[in-house]
Amino acid sequence: MGSNNEEDQVVVGIAEPCPLRREALWRALRALGCLDVRVLLASPAGLRPCEAERDLELVLLAFRMPAGNGLGRYAALRKTHWQLRGVVLVEDPGPPHWGLAGRLGLPVLAYSEAAGEVLRQAVRGQWAMSPAARSAGAAWWAEWGARWEGLSQMQRAIAWGIARGWSDEEIAQALLIRRSTLRTHLRRLFARLGLPGRQALRAWLRVGGLEDPAVAAGLRGEVP
Repeated sequence: MGSNNEEDQVVVGIAEPCPLRREALWRALRALGCLDVRVLLASPAGLRPCEAERDLELVLLAFRMPAGNGLGRYAALRKTHWQLRGVVLVEDPGPPHWGLAGRLGLPVLAYSEAAGEVLRQAVRGQWAMSPAARSAGAAWWAEWGARWEGLSQMQRAIAWGIARGWSDEEIAQALLIRRSTLRTHLRRLFARLGLPGRQALRAWLRVGGLEDPAVAAGLRGEVP
């Protein structure tokens, strides 16, 4: 591929913790003629591009990152790389991923799609989620994302304890609060979500994908 091709002019970063997937993405990009491909290091504090990488234009971003969610890392990186575009990579995309990525205006690709023509379109900024995916993502946000964000940090922590099947005593001990205080939080939690009790809450979390730490981490207050 000649140096005048559009792909050659895009500086691409790969934010992928799995070395095998990272190598596969690197090879796929090189096969498209992307000559400037860089690996972004990930740490619990976020993505760490060096000063020489201020010219990054696109990042292929794993949804799952160590100690958090790739979307939070992208949002932080975007503050210093204003020109950056992103594409989110997920093993099996579904409404939670479409809903979360859609809030940042990012398209979502399955890893199996990250090659050939689909990847070429993503590099060119021509790939977008289908109307069906956008609609499903918006519906997920209304039912789960927005309601989860409406909870306090304490209420979210309690919900996680319930999802794990913990008793009131175990949750109170873990959060260092009195059981009477816990019961007050529980009443407010169930009222805010419009749910009758623990069993309904566990089902709500499971159906909405919020039992997945990487999904919950993409919401306000949970991004490291």
